[in-house]
Amino acid sequence: MTSTLKVSQQYKIIKAEISADRLGPTAIDVRAMIGELNLFETLEKPYVTGTLLLLDDKSIMDKLNFRGTEKLTIEIASVADINEPRIGGPPGKEKTFLMTKIEKTIRTNDKTEVNLITLVEEHFFFDKLVKVSRSFTASLESIMTEIFVGSLNKTVDQSYLTKSSQGVRKINIPYMHPLEAVDWIRDRATTELGGPFFTYSSVFDNSIRIASLDGLMRQPAFNSRSPFIYSSAMAQKSEDLSESQRSFLIEGFKMSDAEDSMKMVSKGALGSMYTNTDIGTGITSRDRFTIRDVLTEMKSRDLIPPNSVQSVYDENQSFINKYTDQYDSKVYHQITSSGTYDKFQGYHDVTDSREHTLKLKNISIRNALYRNMMNVVVPGVAFMYAKISVGDIMRCRFASSADDVKTQNADTLTDKQKSGDYLIYAVRHMFRGTKHSASVNITKLTKEYLLSGR
Repeated sequence: MTSTLKVSQQYKIIKAEISADRLGPTAIDVRAMIGELNLFETLEKPYVTGTLLLLDDKSIMDKLNFRGTEKLTIEIASVADINEPRIGGPPGKEKTFLMTKIEKTIRTNDKTEVNLITLVEEHFFFDKLVKVSRSFTASLESIMTEIFVGSLNKTVDQSYLTKSSQGVRKINIPYMHPLEAVDWIRDRATTELGGPFFTYSSVFDNSIRIASLDGLMRQPAFNSRSPFIYSSAMAQKSEDLSESQRSFLIEGFKMSDAEDSMKMVSKGALGSMYTNTDIGTGITSRDRFTIRDVLTEMKSRDLIPPNSVQSVYDENQSFINKYTDQYDSKVYHQITSSGTYDKFQGYHDVTDSREHTLKLKNISIRNALYRNMMNVVVPGVAFMYAKISVGDIMRCRFASSADDVKTQNADTLTDKQKSGDYLIYAVRHMFRGTKHSASVNITKLTKEYLLSGR
């Protein structure tokens, strides 16, 4: 789907300054030198990364004596209010990145060179300088919060957090980097359903967010009234559409490694067994799980629509009179020692052996999200206007490949397999020339497109 329509200015870089502690109060304005700026968010990382394409015709990099510790402070406004920053802002809201290295330098002529520079949020660099070595007694989400606040001096947003099912734990962290420790704790935390936890950051603020999948999936789609649309017919008449309507056209999409049932089976994500040997008691427990039960419970908790058809696996596939999820395609075995901390539970302790299956459900649900991943490229206007980040829900409608122009029924014209409400898993914001595009990795667990919304 292509269009030759001229794109109006979709953003404005209000501020782009390079500074360094060794330079004191001096800051170099590089707004006019930016050829392209990319910023990356993902549910998998509690920090934003990026790349900067800097067109240097004033020998700025030589004068800086670049060392990989320079800072880039940016403010970017949206088309909705060209003078009000959406990214960055006044003191306390600055968006600052460390320019950690020059990936590549190309000399275009005698006076100009192009530098591709890697960017990362400051707390990621600081994380490599410090260690956490202490004991915590609290819920897993509270321990993660305490590490972010106490070790990295970050504020934490818990807007989409539901409490972990593990309750209060006594955890000893032995000289780990803060983000490494948080990843370790996060991987143990699950909801009562077995849903995973995520720690991530946004380009629109400086907080680190802790969320559970349960909390994220209960959100409504931010654009339920104006879904992003992929339609060749609409693209061909885009010149007749308003600027607002063009902002919700999907410019392109792709799916790779999708619907990979073999991978799900090999990881034990459909059905698997968990065995645990407690060396304190000498007892070995065995418990199994099936993805069928997980999806049923998700419907009962209204995490996915009760009347929807799941798109995670083929629930009717069978071998030798057994459904695929009834086989233990993977067996996990672990050795633990209960009662180490007397009245407190440790990292792996459980009160009931069936709680061990929450670890399997965590793995299974994560793999289900990866299985249905799709990448769409959309104008970044709506993302900037509403400050939409990873973890939010967006609605997309894909026109059916069997479109009949005589048909006026929107339900008939919709590809229900692809259309629907998606969890935003990763975003690449691309600022180049006059255009702001967002390359978005999205995922969902059901087939239906909800024409009437939720």
